Order: sequence, then C-alpha cells, then structure tokens
Amino acid sequence: MCGRFVSARKRLELLEEFSIERDRTAEGPDSEPGPDYNVAPTKRVFAVMERPGEDDEPPARELRVVRWGLVPFWAKDSSGGGRLINARAETVAVKPAFRRAFAKRRCILPADGYYEWMARTEQGKQRKQPYFIHRGDGGALAFAGVYELPFGPDTHMLTNGSWLSHALANISMSGTFYFTTGEPLTPHYEANIEDVARGSAGSLRPDRVQSQSITAGGGTIRNWFNQAAFTQPTGVYGTASRYSIPGPGTVSFNASLSKSVRFGDMRSLEVRATSSNIFNTVQYAGVDTTVSSATYGQITSAGQMRQFTFLARYRF
Repeated sequence: MCGRFVSARKRLELLEEFSIERDRTAEGPDSEPGPDYNVAPTKRVFAVMERPGEDDEPPARELRVVRWGLVPFWAKDSSGGGRLINARAETVAVKPAFRRAFAKRRCILPADGYYEWMARTEQGKQRKQPYFIHRGDGGALAFAGVYELPFGPDTHMLTNGSWLSHALANISMSGTFYFTTGEPLTPHYEANIEDVARGSAGSLRPDRVQSQSITAGGGTIRNWFNQAAFTQPTGVYGTASRYSIPGPGTVSFNASLSKSVRFGDMRSLEVRATSSNIFNTVQYAGVDTTVSSATYGQITSAGQMRQFTFLARYRF
C-alpha cells in the first residue's frame, strides 16, 4: 500500500490523456497543483470523475482537484483525512469508512508512479530503501479512488439527517462579476437654420476649452462630465474631438443557486434561482452631450436593475 506517489503531469496533458469532457480545476479558490514528486496525504491532487452537469448537461467525465485522504461520511470534522489514504480491494465494499463512497462516488487518480520501501541491513543497521515503481513506457498510472462530498446526510458534514443537512445536500452555487468600461461619447451642439441648409446638422462639434478638464467635478447624475469643457463656436467648425467624453461603465454581480432532489435512480427535481445585478447597482446608460440642451451633461437613462428568475425542472 503506497504512502507516497508522484504527480508531475500538467493539467493539459491530463485533459487529453484521460479524454476529459469538462475541466473543473479552476472552480476552487486555489490554483491548480504543480508537479509534485513526493505527494503526501492531505495534499491537493488531480482526480478524474464522472459528475452530472448543469442545466440539461448529461453526466460527463470531469477533471477536478481534491485532497488525498478520505473523510468518512460519519466523521464530525476533517481532521482524520490524513489517515484513510488507502483501501483494500478485498474489503472496500464492506468497510464502513469506504462502502458508501465505493457504491456512489468513484474516481481515478492520475499518477506517474509511486514509492514502496524495503527494509535493508547495511553495516549492522537497518534502513528502508525506497523504490520508484512506474510504467516502463513512461505512461500515466490510474489509481482507483473514492471520494466524499462536503454536505448532506450521506456525507461528512451535517450528517445527522436533520432538515438542515437535507437542505444543504446537492446544492450548487455559482456567481459572475461583470465589469466593463464605458463607451466613449462625442459632444455636439444643436444646428441652426444655416447649418441645416448646408447639410451639416447632427454632425456639429463644439469648441474644446483647453483650460478645463473634461472629467473634473464629473461622475454624478447631474454632472457626468465638466460642462465647461465645451462651448458652442461662432460661424466655424468646433475643435472638440470625437469620442472625447468617457461614458458610464458597468459593474454587476450575478449569482445562481440550485438544488436537486432525487426520487429513485431515474427521477429528480431541480429548483434554480438566478439573479442578475444581485446588489441592484445602478447602471448609468444615456448621457446628454448636446451643448445648450436643458439636460446637457446629465445622465438621462439607466440600465437593467436587479432581476430574479426562478426555474423548476422535473426529470424522469
């Protein structure tokens, strides 16, 4: 039974070698594991497993990052995860620590090889000599493994079967942060009769007042930019450049929460709640850039506010 192994293959190599359909290694808060030539219990390693997908996605082979060391479903905390690192093929289906995970949650642990130690006597002293066992062609090994999930009556946290443990079982949460800079705007002024006659209405730009900063004192609903930075010219074309006013950007947090309830092997109910702009951040949109307009320099419209979408799906 090995207590150390080597995991030196890169993520992209594993994706190809094990025909991975979904890469989930980036979902955790930590970075992916680097090459490790002495993997010890509790270290983070790659694992290949088949998991159900989101929405209508069927179960598929995924690459994930897990910690080596099983925490049984009946354990009250994860402190013992460094002890259960190997299971015997003869007893894995009946041992209390492994049998539920063996029945429902199996995985593959890619490895480049593993170490075994043999006792040797040299000059009257005993020592252990490590031997590295690996494939002769340099190919990857695939250890059979089992894993546990963090919440629910059949896992290692909230295992007492209470309403809280059932409520937290099979829950999926996700979120996105959306940030964009604003589209630049062009100042202009209202055309008079002479401008319309020569066909230049709608394309007239004002003069740029060089002593005034465009952004000074701006950023508010009533004064998005410095209105004094532009002035209407007299009888000549203005000097203001196109796209010289920075437009309002977008900052939005979106979140999704779903829970699945199984009824036997073939039927399940999924309930999902999705929120866009969950913190209801005001998204400024239109800006009046027409010199001498009554709303010149002001925000004239707003983008989408917070929205909720609820979905229920019954699979049979």
